[in-house]
Amino acid sequence: MDLLIDSQYYPSIAYVSEIYRCEKIIINDLELFNKQSFRNRSIILGANGALDLIVPVNHQSARKMNKLEVNTTERWATIHARSIESGYKRSPYYEYFSEALLQPLLAEKHTLLELNTAILTAILKILQIEKEIFYLSAINDYNPSNTKDLTGIIHPKKNEISIEYPVYQQVFEKNHFSNMSILDPIFCIGRETILLF
Repeated sequence: MDLLIDSQYYPSIAYVSEIYRCEKIIINDLELFNKQSFRNRSIILGANGALDLIVPVNHQSARKMNKLEVNTTERWATIHARSIESGYKRSPYYEYFSEALLQPLLAEKHTLLELNTAILTAILKILQIEKEIFYLSAINDYNPSNTKDLTGIIHPKKNEISIEYPVYQQVFEKNHFSNMSILDPIFCIGRETILLF
């Protein structure tokens, strides 16, 4: 079955798990930007627990995801890269995968959709998930009856997908945090991340 899903920033384990199980990925690039969602937010693990990374967007630009611009006047990308390094530099696989995962963040992207797609492409390559990414706006023969629509379902405030993932060794082992950004298991257990799905 095909999967219609929103564009997300360093997406969660649940998001990538759904992609792993689908036949074709269709990003809903025609939806309106949804505040306080994973479209521009990711949750990583730091020394003090869960940490939100939020991409500032230009609210004067178009509200559709395929046109929404990233705010380029702030140094948020460097701050996010440092936060990711601080949280995961001691993890077993940070050295192996950090360059590939941080490169899309630090490369110049004009829209949130471009940024998120570049990040998702890097994640799929690392996990050796061979799936092509399509945009809803570019599909002429879209068939909703053959599509699982999860647009807006995987959300930090109202996640409607309830999945228990196996516990894995995290960097800060005080309490286990579930359904973090996919960065967490990639840096902690590497390509064995797909065993969580």
